[in-house]
This record gives sequence, C-alpha cells and structure tokens, in this order.
Amino acid sequence: MTKDEFNENTYQNATLYVPEGSKTLYWLHPYWEKFINIQEEVMTDIATITFDEIKKEAKNGTIYTLDGQKYTTTNISDLPNGIYIINGKKVIIK
Repeated sequence: MTKDEFNENTYQNATLYVPEGSKTLYWLHPYWEKFINIQEEVMTDIATITFDEIKKEAKNGTIYTLDGQKYTTTNISDLPNGIYIINGKKVIIK
C-alpha cells in the first residue's frame, strides 16, 4: 500500500460521496474504483452573508481562528483578513 491509498477495510466499509451525476466517472477511475460504496450527493457551496450579519454574530459569540485560537475581541474590524469560526459558522474576512 502506498501512502496515497486507503486500506482494504476503508474500501469495503466507507462510503465515498461524489457530486451528483459523477458516480460512473469515479467508479471507472483506477484510484476510486476500489470503493464498494459510492454515493452521489448534491454538493452545496458556502453561502454569502452580509457584513452586518457577521457583526451581529461576533457580538453574540466567540471568535476562533481555524487552528482553534480564541480572539478576545468581538469587533470584527479588529480582525486581519482570514478565515474564522464565529458562533460555529465559518466566516471569511477579506
């Protein structure tokens, strides 16, 4: 087994979720074909929220970085550009 492969237990028991309409492509691909359970799902994207919604969330909760560090501020204007977790939601500050 190379470092890029899963073990046999994974191929037999895990479910590989793929974008709707692409199951056959994954099933035919030499790398993914080993999965017994391939299931199509409708994939969604990240919703856009307004700056006012982010400010409201920050006032009501705690702000964390993706590596789990807690910010002591609830003023999002103090945050540098990056990705944060605010009240359990992923927020991108640009």
